[in-house]
Amino acid sequence: MTKLTKSLKDKLNILSTKIGENEAFTVSDAVSALEMMDTTVRWILWNLADLGKIVRIGHGVYSFRLQEKQIARPQLSDLANKVKTVFEESGVPFFISGLDIIKGYMIHVPERYPVIAFIEQTNIEDAQELLLNQKIDSIIGSKVGEFGKLQHFPSIEEIVILRPTKEFNYSREGLAEPEKALVDLYYEVTRGSYPLSLGELGRIYLNMQRRGTINEKRLSKVAIRRNLHYDIRFILNYKRISKYAFQFSEILKELEKE
Repeated sequence: MTKLTKSLKDKLNILSTKIGENEAFTVSDAVSALEMMDTTVRWILWNLADLGKIVRIGHGVYSFRLQEKQIARPQLSDLANKVKTVFEESGVPFFISGLDIIKGYMIHVPERYPVIAFIEQTNIEDAQELLLNQKIDSIIGSKVGEFGKLQHFPSIEEIVILRPTKEFNYSREGLAEPEKALVDLYYEVTRGSYPLSLGELGRIYLNMQRRGTINEKRLSKVAIRRNLHYDIRFILNYKRISKYAFQFSEILKELEKE
């Protein structure tokens, strides 16, 4: 055993003892545990990951869990389960996305919320009729700013938003993959007036990142498909961006208005 390998083993033992092997941890956590400079700790973490002793699960986030990622199983709402059953029995190509897939990363889960379902675009009107036959309210959404349509329903929390799609690459057995669900929910919250705060969405994102759920490359690919790549790229790199860049971008926006 070389001196370098022994040194890394010692550092790994300190990290696992002070942080705990069941927890994901950040570079800052490792700096506190090892009581060393940031640059040195980053070098140690890089080498440990390269040796397969830890795994990098996000930007500046690591985990001792090398096998199965801590992915929360989707916990569909009663309404989402009904929708899933209707479409499965009818044979309509679909998948459930959004909050139903990733609400396991929330601390306070709302009792009711709109269900987001993507339908093969040529079948979307048939899908709406199928739901109507089961007394399930829905709207067909293809454009942003549709919140006004929801106001006509008794409860916007018990409604299905149907989105037309041609792609089913990031779904399996009628359920979106976590990265797809996150991007879709981000779209609905920021572009479609979905009743969820950005703060709650931010907490979901951080919890997904800490538990090692997010594959950054896949997240970026999904974002490109929904024309949200600039937003998602910014979010993935927000820790690297200085406060001056934030300020400068706001100044540019104001100047463009003149």
